[in-house]
Amino acid sequence: MQTLGNSALKTGAITSETEIQITGVAYTYTDSSPKTIYPMINAGSKALPWEPYTGEKPSPSPEYPQEIEIPGSDKEIRVELKAANLIPLNENEEKTQYGVTFKQNADGSVTINGQNTGEANSVYNLITNDALLARQFAKIGTLYLSGNKAGTNVTLQCWNYDGNNSAVKDNGEGISFVFTNVTAPYNIALVVPTNEIVDNVTINPMLNAGTTALPWAPYKDQSLTLSTPNGLPGIPVKSGGNYTDEDGQQWVCDEIDFVRGKYIQRIGKTNFVETSWIRNNSGQYYTNKDFDKYKIDSLVICSHMLGKDTGASENTMFVNNNGNIRLNYKNTTDTIEYIADIMNDAVMYGILAEPIETDLSPEEIAAYRALKLYNPVVNVFTAESLMPGIEVDYVPETEQYIEKSINENTQKAPAIVEKASGEMLNVTDSSDLGLKGLKVFGKGEQAKTTGAQLFQPKKENLTTNDGLTGVINSDGSVTVTGTPTKRYAQAYFENVSSFPEGKYFISGGSHEVSTLTFQVDITRQDDTIEYLRNTAIEFKADDKLRRVMIKYDSPDLQKTNYTIYPMLNVGETQAPYEPYAGNQPSPNPDYPQEIKIPGSDGSLEVRVFGAQLIAKTYASATINGITYTVNDDGSVTANGKATSNSFFLLSMLPKANDVFLSGGKSESISIVYTNMVNKGYKDVGNGIYIPNQFDYEKYSNSRIQIQITEGTTVTNEIIRPMLNAGSTALPWEPCKLQPLTLSTPNGLPGIPVDSGGNYTDEKGQQWICDEADFERGKYIQRVIKKENPVFAKNGDYAVEGSELYFCSIPEISETKEMALPGTGISTYMQYTNTVLNRNETGFYISYGGIWARIKDVGDLDAFNAKLQDAVFYFTYKGIPETETDLLEKQLKAYRALHTNYPTTNVSTDSTPQAGLEMEYVADTKSYIDKKFEELQKALVNTNTQVLNKVIMEDIEHV
Repeated sequence: MQTLGNSALKTGAITSETEIQITGVAYTYTDSSPKTIYPMINAGSKALPWEPYTGEKPSPSPEYPQEIEIPGSDKEIRVELKAANLIPLNENEEKTQYGVTFKQNADGSVTINGQNTGEANSVYNLITNDALLARQFAKIGTLYLSGNKAGTNVTLQCWNYDGNNSAVKDNGEGISFVFTNVTAPYNIALVVPTNEIVDNVTINPMLNAGTTALPWAPYKDQSLTLSTPNGLPGIPVKSGGNYTDEDGQQWVCDEIDFVRGKYIQRIGKTNFVETSWIRNNSGQYYTNKDFDKYKIDSLVICSHMLGKDTGASENTMFVNNNGNIRLNYKNTTDTIEYIADIMNDAVMYGILAEPIETDLSPEEIAAYRALKLYNPVVNVFTAESLMPGIEVDYVPETEQYIEKSINENTQKAPAIVEKASGEMLNVTDSSDLGLKGLKVFGKGEQAKTTGAQLFQPKKENLTTNDGLTGVINSDGSVTVTGTPTKRYAQAYFENVSSFPEGKYFISGGSHEVSTLTFQVDITRQDDTIEYLRNTAIEFKADDKLRRVMIKYDSPDLQKTNYTIYPMLNVGETQAPYEPYAGNQPSPNPDYPQEIKIPGSDGSLEVRVFGAQLIAKTYASATINGITYTVNDDGSVTANGKATSNSFFLLSMLPKANDVFLSGGKSESISIVYTNMVNKGYKDVGNGIYIPNQFDYEKYSNSRIQIQITEGTTVTNEIIRPMLNAGSTALPWEPCKLQPLTLSTPNGLPGIPVDSGGNYTDEKGQQWICDEADFERGKYIQRVIKKENPVFAKNGDYAVEGSELYFCSIPEISETKEMALPGTGISTYMQYTNTVLNRNETGFYISYGGIWARIKDVGDLDAFNAKLQDAVFYFTYKGIPETETDLLEKQLKAYRALHTNYPTTNVSTDSTPQAGLEMEYVADTKSYIDKKFEELQKALVNTNTQVLNKVIMEDIEHV
């Protein structure tokens, strides 16, 4: 058994910028207890984690030193061994509150008797605000609370486990939760509500580590106190450590090895009281104090200086290759005397040149040998605010060890690593183990038009006389709402008699109930009128009048909320809908097109689900007479009578492919999906399949709701809504969402290419794109962004009055491969290499930068004026990939991710969806079953093909 040390060094920085965001915490005071807030002002548009003010510079620094926390700094450490039950005993304690008596028995069970006659809950606290236990619970993470009995009017609960006043409750079935609160008040308690009667009931409270309940057992513990006269310090290193913690961080640290009976000191301590300093020719300071005590060229931690591994260029300390303690300090007033003064109170910990071993005391060895492990579960902790690392060698119980090994290697053997890729991953053979790899790929989506659209709706031509109201959307579509007062009610009317004669095609909408159509009325020379929609048309030179309109065409006057995409193009064939762009291809300077990049707001979230796709983001509410209570597992209990149709919003529809909705019970208690425009689905008890036919950007208000119809009365009706990927229902389960936030200060851009991409999406489109590789811990940049470019004349490339201009790009110009071609996308023009010798609008990447032309523009000032707000994303052949390290907190969150057994869904919250590639451990049985199913389908297809061939040969013979 070994106990190893580590140390925590507090650091922080605030920098001055023009954009400032203020964050804080607001409280409503309901009692006189003190409250603590953490005010924070930081640069940028996003809140940073709270930290104390340190002079707008990283700390520690001489002006803002930081205490170094060391386990055992009070000269001892207590190691605790606990059995499965983590709720301590209050043996034979008896308490009466509001008429209810709670008595804890010698084994830790609690007998409850009486009626709550008070105006509040009767509460018996098993654990109250124990800071040490809170740290131990948070270290475990996932806990399971159980032991209550159903139907006893008693609740076993843990309140404020997350620091947000949330509570988990065991009403007889047990519940799993993740404990994260290490600073705020909390309790684990037995609760009897007011007026409830409990008749001599005995409860066996149980709190164990893990996601499932263990059999109840009394609380048991042992302890071992270790002498640590120097504390148990440690220094974080990238390699060469003697201990690696659960986050993957390596440490060189002091160590207590009970098997060998040794204390191994690897870390030394130096203070600098009245220390003499020397200044070298480079302006660095060093001291001969403790010369050769520490390992040469090694890291240190200091209360007044940053470590050399932080990347800072000043205010750093390290041991140089001569064995001296050296520091870099920059200040206009620095002198040797000044350095001695500011470092007088400093403390430094460094890695000793040679470890020092000393014998443990006979008393410590004897106490260690007296320790026994509990069967079958033991938990080992230290009673420290900063917990040192622990390593335990133990003898497992033979029968359980064998059974566990068999289960792990047959039911969920981690032997098969599979890979899934795409924008939305649906894996049906996953185990519940950690990920083996995760990559997130960029994209760049942009609407491009051909210039075929001739119709541009104008706000002044919208009409409201017939009960309908229209709104023109940014993409040129028109959303019409209201109830028509007559057949042929109009929402838009425009005279188009000025259009030249010729053949056209008009399209958009339909004449079904609650929809509208785009129609042209043509008054011919002989006064006949033609009413035309979704067809080829002809404008003649002698037409008397032509009018286009958006109109309601059904005799059934129903309320509508409909978006129509009106299209008018030249020719006798219908062209796909596109917005109006000045009768020319776009993007162009007059009609730019936005480039949508995943994570363009500075971050994106990778979301790992189980089978359930409805995230628990909804809260209890009362709506039209129905009280909806959200349970801990995400189910909803409904009570009351619906005074009108009652809708309880569960979720905006997640971005998923084909899905199946279930959980409804009847026509009066149903689960409904609606895209709030023109399509809806309703599950009344049998479930319903929702095909992949929705445009999430077009129907951004798509939602899933519980609907209880007017007049329906419900009493404790538990509703379990379920949305899963696929065309058939899966069993209900709570949402198992695991979020992972990826910082993307420049977005995650990508450029579509025909070949040579580093990512291929599910449609077969290749992309050259930026990439985050979590397994390697790297962000790989492949795409360059250029905003507001300034062009100059570079040679004579005039064509038909237009000129080709050049914008130098340092990333290309500084390479030796300037002539290599590239590719890109821009908000103001399309990429084309024909722009070099044609009078057209477009750009090209080569010869050190961007070459661009605007049709018919030959004046440089006019050219730059048109492109002053342009954005270009581009890459070029042979671009050197730039790799940077991902943040440690992102890697820590990644290492905590796991797939769910047997179904895992993964997507991102970005628009557009980022690409994903996940390597995971497949569940052996699910994997084999899946392969057999694929093989069976292949055999059926082969047999069918053979049979068809035989039949065709027989027919040919006949």
